[in-house]
Amino acid sequence: MTEPRFKDLPPRIAKLPIDERGYPVPYFVEWIDGKPDFRVMSSKNLARAVKYRRCWICGEELGRFLCFTIGPMCGVNQISSEPPSHYDCARFAVSACPS
Repeated sequence: MTEPRFKDLPPRIAKLPIDERGYPVPYFVEWIDGKPDFRVMSSKNLARAVKYRRCWICGEELGRFLCFTIGPMCGVNQISSEPPSHYDCARFAVSACPS
């Protein structure tokens, strides 16, 4: 098994599968031929996240407070194309994911 690339992962992120490079694989990533393809969003998990109030990043049930990770244009347009996440999941994604 591959070791995680990051130290002190938030608990929800630490439960995610790890790819061969050591990166946690978010809930929204599509798996193709048994491997995560970070370029492709899972439409099935998008629907589940919205319908069942699941975190877009870890896939676990959301609580009362929702966090949206947005860029400058989302702020201007006042809309997000992604479902909400837990605060700690969103914070990790902002610091760890390439832009």
